[in-house]
Amino acid sequence: MALFKQNYYHHLQSHTSLLKESEMDSKTGGWNEEDQFRFTKVVLECGEGSSLNNLNTSSFKQKLKLLLPHIGHVEMNEHRIWYTAWKMFQQKRTDRLLMYERVFAQEKQKYERAFKHTVEEGLERDVRIQEKEEWDEKQNVLKEKLVLMRENKVG
Repeated sequence: MALFKQNYYHHLQSHTSLLKESEMDSKTGGWNEEDQFRFTKVVLECGEGSSLNNLNTSSFKQKLKLLLPHIGHVEMNEHRIWYTAWKMFQQKRTDRLLMYERVFAQEKQKYERAFKHTVEEGLERDVRIQEKEEWDEKQNVLKEKLVLMRENKVG
């Protein structure tokens, strides 16, 4: 499990060149929560879409300028780039987590089957041992009877 976790984080870090390590888990990209809320609201209104192409349209930029007049064009553009990278990172994180959960479930099933098989083999072996012990006991009883019959015949 530790190896899965290590591979998971390594893969995520290799795909976050646009994000600084401290920004990976950030939900605001350095903005205060109120400004980020307004930004996200405009993103949702403009129909975010899977490619995030709508974040570069003039209507998107105009709505942001109305809701966030105190933020400059450069900072707004940097935040748009950050947001796009952050969303891609979040999606990759989710995809990788789902993949590792599937792999873990498959591995778990594999080991559960192997364990079940081992237990069943052990039970079968125990039954065979018990049957052999019973057989040996019957053989010993028959040998004792044979010895007694020979002694009675000789004597």
